[in-house]
Amino acid sequence: MVGQRQENQQDPLIGETPEPPRNWPASYGQQTVQPDIAPENEFGQFVTLKGGEYFFSASLTFLKSLSNQPSPGEFYVVKSGDFLFNIAERAYGDGNLLEVIYEANKDVIGDDPDVIIPGQRLFIPRLE
Repeated sequence: MVGQRQENQQDPLIGETPEPPRNWPASYGQQTVQPDIAPENEFGQFVTLKGGEYFFSASLTFLKSLSNQPSPGEFYVVKSGDFLFNIAERAYGDGNLLEVIYEANKDVIGDDPDVIIPGQRLFIPRLE
């Protein structure tokens, strides 16, 4: 949207007094015309800018990924494709610490640390 000033009003940004628009297309794609209109019907002050804002919102994919990051001291729900190694890597920055997670969750995981099932709730212990 664009707003233009009426005649004899100085633009504060450019410091000049621009002329109001008098020509516009009669219809889309046509030549501009200069109609005979009364001054009170001019649309020079149609839009008055009072300020503006720009709002940023992260993508849904990113926001969903935040809620599913394993964090020490919290529970993590196993997703399809997860392994203890990659969970430890995301939680601690070192996949070799998978034993810490396994030891804290033996009763949930069972005897084989290589077999975890989507939907299992694993506690991610804090490192001491």
